Amino acid sequence: MFIKHLAEKEFNRLPHEDYEKFMEDIYVQTDYYLGQFIHLLDEDWSIIIFSDHGQVAPKHDIHFLGDPAGVNLRIMQELGYTALLHDENGNELPEIDWANTKAIANRESNIYINLKGREPHGIVDPADKYELEEQIMTDLYSYKDAKTGHRIVSIALRNKDAVLLGYGGPECGDICYWMAEGYNFD
Repeated sequence: MFIKHLAEKEFNRLPHEDYEKFMEDIYVQTDYYLGQFIHLLDEDWSIIIFSDHGQVAPKHDIHFLGDPAGVNLRIMQELGYTALLHDENGNELPEIDWANTKAIANRESNIYINLKGREPHGIVDPADKYELEEQIMTDLYSYKDAKTGHRIVSIALRNKDAVLLGYGGPECGDICYWMAEGYNFD
């Protein structure tokens, strides 16, 4: 969760040095933890250390898509697929307006269609799912960074096609996407 803050960005709430210290503390804790197992090497154990992330800070501004921590709202809202409820003064509430939400980006790299018969508040007819997926993927490819003019999504695929890349399947969204280099969180 700290990697995205290692580059000095306007969304950082703390000084850059604080995030560097957090990362250093994580490495110290990891070294301590691994040290608890080193004696097992004398007993013919193997210790394998690997990482599942590149651990790089984003090069460009964060566009609020691809966040692994929860709902990725702003781009999907801007594109007209996700809506929020509003209070009596017209202020946004932190609650999805399911009656006006066709799709939601939830969890990193997953977009779920708000499908009738599958989702509790589904509004999209299953007969329209294919075309809606096509429109969302087209819109994702067309979404550009205002500063660089580059698109922020490198690949967007239907779930059944993402399986070819080792992703997809029943635990993933209807659309699986990957952020372009430099726009990912870590």
